Amino acid sequence: MARAKQTEQIRDDQKARSENFEIASGLLQIGIVVASASIITGVAILSYAAGGLGLLSLVFMGLALLAPRLLF
Repeated sequence: MARAKQTEQIRDDQKARSENFEIASGLLQIGIVVASASIITGVAILSYAAGGLGLLSLVFMGLALLAPRLLF
């Protein structure tokens, strides 16, 4: 019984990690698109937004590694 509980815990942690990494990946991709738009248009505020999205994606990656079940 204890082995089953431990396996469930591992499964839940892996699922939470996966969700956090998916969010981080999506934010990073959006940040890349916004950075590209900043280069094309020359609007500086877009580069700050892209940097913010990149930092937010790093936060989600850190949560996935260190505290996977904190949000989900």
